[in-house]
Amino acid sequence: KYAVEVFRFLQKLYSNDYFSRENTAASSDPFVIQTIATKWTGPWEISYLNNIPNRNFEFDYFPPIVPDDHTGPVFTYADPKNIVLFNSTANPQAAWDFVKTLVNKKGDLQLLEITGQLPRRKMLDTDIFYADYFKRNPMMMPFAKEIPFVKGVDNCEVIVEVLDIISQEYEACVIYGKKSPESAIEAAAATVNVLLGKETK
Repeated sequence: KYAVEVFRFLQKLYSNDYFSRENTAASSDPFVIQTIATKWTGPWEISYLNNIPNRNFEFDYFPPIVPDDHTGPVFTYADPKNIVLFNSTANPQAAWDFVKTLVNKKGDLQLLEITGQLPRRKMLDTDIFYADYFKRNPMMMPFAKEIPFVKGVDNCEVIVEVLDIISQEYEACVIYGKKSPESAIEAAAATVNVLLGKETK
């Protein structure tokens, strides 16, 4: 039910030309050349746009678009990364001591300063420790406010194949309007269930 609703809503965004079907590669970014006014993006885009020579347009960031009748928090996708210590590590204590410097507040601030990527931490947008950073980088604040509402992908051995199946149906339905949301989700679910070895009814 919810997947169909999401596909239907996103399909309308493309059918009404609110979003471009063009490739948004940096070499010919339609947003940069101002042939489109909106795009899906993340905090990595800030430095990219700020560093465009002779940029002649203003830009800003907003929370994900949702239907007008939506109530409650707006959840969106995140691509969280993890740190692993192998059991073959020659000096696990030294490795762990180093890792701790990456995930404490000072390390989180360095991550923000150096990469422009957000650590997944509670109250990041209101923690006084980061106030100066967000004062100097106000465009990061919309993304920081979304952190409590981001979700990663459930992992499984064939997650790449599962995402590929969903992507194919998304493209056919949402972007090009070749399939209805119902048929796209039904096809994706059936194919994924076969992949996972589940019987479909």
